[in-house]
Amino acid sequence: MSVTQSAKSRYLKEENLSRLLARLFPGQADFNIRLRDDQWCFTVPREVTEDEIR
Repeated sequence: MSVTQSAKSRYLKEENLSRLLARLFPGQADFNIRLRDDQWCFTVPREVTEDEIR
């Protein structure tokens, strides 16, 4: 089951987020990354922790 999650965009660039998600989920190509209300929203197989995002 996929999880739609958000992360504050303040300290994150889309390119870095995409690279991180590709490293965490090597079999998935599309994370549906979008900026909404100053937060990055993305779809992943499991929740990404704050520690992983840092």
